[in-house]
Amino acid sequence: MYRALAAWLTERPWRAAVVAACFGLFSLQSAMLFGALASAVPVLVLLERGGLAGTNVLLAGSVSVIGTLLYFGQSIWVALSYAVFLFGLPTLMGELLRRSGSLTFVFQLTVLISVAVLCGIYALVPAPAAIWEQLMRQAFNTLAQAGIPMDEKLIAPLARTLWGAVIAVLAFSSLGSVFLARWCQALLHAPGAFGGEFQQLRTGIVLGTVLVAVTIGSFVTDIALLDSLAWVAIMALGLQGLATAHRTKAEGHLQRGWLVAIYVLLIVPLSMFVTVALLAAWGLADHWRRMRLGALRS
Repeated sequence: MYRALAAWLTERPWRAAVVAACFGLFSLQSAMLFGALASAVPVLVLLERGGLAGTNVLLAGSVSVIGTLLYFGQSIWVALSYAVFLFGLPTLMGELLRRSGSLTFVFQLTVLISVAVLCGIYALVPAPAAIWEQLMRQAFNTLAQAGIPMDEKLIAPLARTLWGAVIAVLAFSSLGSVFLARWCQALLHAPGAFGGEFQQLRTGIVLGTVLVAVTIGSFVTDIALLDSLAWVAIMALGLQGLATAHRTKAEGHLQRGWLVAIYVLLIVPLSMFVTVALLAAWGLADHWRRMRLGALRS
């Protein structure tokens, strides 16, 4: 069924444009449910039909969400930003995948750019947390007027690392869309090939060591930048841990039921953060194993 759907979308790019536009509109109501699907459509067309076809699908989806947001009174900057995050970033990452042919390269570059953006924000913005404190205070006041009181003491600690959380979520969602598109493309030509590619996903020795150092530093110091970078580090190590889980299952050391349980726990809000933390620990263990193997070979 999924192979037939991927073939149907890529056979006539105008179909993909309509689907991307519809999913883009649905994402305005439920970004978590429809956002990844909307983002994956132009990436799939780009990987299968080239940059021009993928760009046309991207434009169709972007026009639909921008026009709708403007119609309902949102500013042009909000509308453009949403379109860029929903369609622009995943499509750009899809182009990198098309040119490089490596999921690992796209993953590592995404993590590096996320780290660089965070460092740039904390270097150039005088008080990064103040931006979020103002927005959160407005949100808390709105909730209070609606009869939902919130403890304002939560604002400062949440705002302190919210830049890191937002960038980590954007990177993770964009990578998820690229993974979904690549999986669909693999179904058309080499079913099962995506699994082998994803199982090899890794941060690399240097980048992985930096991420581990950042995570440890966030626990032993009181530096806001490190606390924000820890979100990106945990996201990256968590994805490596998930890839390790798939590789362990492929090697016959992990039952399919456990892998299904991991994904169920990842989508349940109450267990999501604990599961990501455990996957990050697994990714850390895999990183340490690779370092030891590299040292032994040298």
